[in-house]
Amino acid sequence: MLNDFHFLRPEWLYALIPLILVWILVNKFPKNQQDWQGVISPHLYKHLFPTSQKNINLLGLAYALTFALALGVIGAAGPTVEKLPQPVFSVDKGHVVVMDMSLSMRSTDIAPDRLTRAKFKAIDLVQLINEGEIGLVAYAGDAFTISPLTEDISTLETLIPSLSPEIMPVRGSDAYAGLTLAADLLLQAGYPNGTIYWITDGIDIREAKDISEWINQSSFQINVLAVGTKEGAPITQANGELFKDYSGSIVIPKLNVGPLVAVAKQSSGAASEITTDDSDIKRITSAVVPPSASDDEEEEKLGGDQWRELGPWLVILALPFVAYLFRRGLIAVMVLTFSSTVFYPHPSFANDADISVPSKGSPNSVTSWFKNKDQRGLDAYKNKDYEDAANEFNDPMWQGSAHYRQGNYEEAISSFSQLDSADAWYNTGNALAQLGKLDEAIEAYGNALSRDPGYSAAEQNKALVESLKEQQEQEQQNDENSENNQDQNGENSEDNQQDDSQSEGQEESQGDNQDSNQDNGQSDEQQEDSEGNPSDPQQNGENESENSEQPQESEENSQQQSEESPEFNDEESREGEQADEGNDQGEELEQQKAVQNAQINESSLTDEEREKQQKIEALLRRVPNDPAFLLQQKMRLEAQKRAGKTRSAPQEKQW
Repeated sequence: MLNDFHFLRPEWLYALIPLILVWILVNKFPKNQQDWQGVISPHLYKHLFPTSQKNINLLGLAYALTFALALGVIGAAGPTVEKLPQPVFSVDKGHVVVMDMSLSMRSTDIAPDRLTRAKFKAIDLVQLINEGEIGLVAYAGDAFTISPLTEDISTLETLIPSLSPEIMPVRGSDAYAGLTLAADLLLQAGYPNGTIYWITDGIDIREAKDISEWINQSSFQINVLAVGTKEGAPITQANGELFKDYSGSIVIPKLNVGPLVAVAKQSSGAASEITTDDSDIKRITSAVVPPSASDDEEEEKLGGDQWRELGPWLVILALPFVAYLFRRGLIAVMVLTFSSTVFYPHPSFANDADISVPSKGSPNSVTSWFKNKDQRGLDAYKNKDYEDAANEFNDPMWQGSAHYRQGNYEEAISSFSQLDSADAWYNTGNALAQLGKLDEAIEAYGNALSRDPGYSAAEQNKALVESLKEQQEQEQQNDENSENNQDQNGENSEDNQQDDSQSEGQEESQGDNQDSNQDNGQSDEQQEDSEGNPSDPQQNGENESENSEQPQESEENSQQQSEESPEFNDEESREGEQADEGNDQGEELEQQKAVQNAQINESSLTDEEREKQQKIEALLRRVPNDPAFLLQQKMRLEAQKRAGKTRSAPQEKQW
């Protein structure tokens, strides 16, 4: 035990140097008096160096003060001989859940279908792991990151129910892409020996060969949960129809457990078929390889050793001297009182994330006296008292996080701007996105990626904000088009009215022409009769037939015009309906804007900020609050960016 004796804070021992000097001076004063006693006569010595009770008291106080301060300094240095037992935090454990989202997961050989059971098992799996960081990957014809590694399992519990084969951009079943993407996530997060949990309904021989070759070159453990039965069942699509292959035959996928078991054994993992209880989940989680001895040492260094300090016991030894000084009314007792809060601070750790913080506590409790501002801020932050946490924190990152949680995004941005790290820019982008400053948010995410190109969370948020910006621009363009259409409809209605008036004028002119032609015909007949041409009866008959044909043509023209007029009326009625619909839409938009204006706190926003806030809120209301829709858009954008950059394995089947 004595071999382990050391001081936790040996720098405090430098404070003993001035105390030693004071001790020497105190001891030297009586000795000087004794030297003069041998030179001066005794009867004169009593008058020159009176040994009064006052001098004796001063020497006693000096001894007591020096000894009490020495004990305080030694206690502040932290003498210790015993190491406290402490749990080793599993800070280097990384897990990724890989889910098969091919169409074969819609097979109904297990009730209600493979997909539903697989999602329930995935949620049970992340709840059972609940240690270290967990990520989520989904694959069909290609693989996509649904969630990077995180300690917040509630995020995964929210995302897993939204997964389905219908939201995947590429059809097929590329398990190799899913496993390699999971391995990349683990490597980027610093887990070279992480664990992969693979939930699938089977692979073919070609995929098994590729995966086997990849396992030989990697150090990841793969635990497999096989979903389905050997008999199989048809694939019931989301619309209720049965899935058929190219030849028109109904597809019945069957589970082949053999290749999956081989993959698990090759990677020192475990494989299990899905069960009605949680025995399958417990089996694959119990096969996790424990960390090596070197890993334990690294974790111990990260967490920091904890030793039992003997300093507080020295305070008990100093109490009699402090009581003596207090009885004498010396102000030195105030120095000792102050030193009790300075000499015994809260134990420091190499990693502040490993500090044990009580779930409930008061910032004015006794334990808070021994903590610095950041530690008190961390207490308030974990108690969700973000306002006090923001006031306590000195660290800009923690202070910005507290402001962000409180909803003070402007203050959060000012705190994050004090740092120039990838995390700071990432958090700045999140705050800017909350304020609706999409362009600035995209720029902030870009700065984070420039400092850390492997920052997957920043890349995903950047893609999401870019998608939101595109939708905003499309909505604005649609609004402009609708306004233009309304204006154009008004112009068309005026043109139609002019056309109607012109058509009426044409009808009148045609009627006048017909009357004039009839008059001319009658005058010609009278002229021929007066001239007396009885030898041309045929000509007279032809004239009469021509005259009779003219009114028939006029009647046809009038009928044609009467048939055309209802078409114009129908067009006018349709245009009127469109105008009414446009007016109704405009009224609805005005009502929405009125509600939004009532909800915004006008006292805290400028006119420009209020206008931007209204536009963003209107845009967000139009975006469906559906995680599946957002995931689909994110994966679609990612698939477009890849466009030939990924491993292009031919997909022989689409399920």
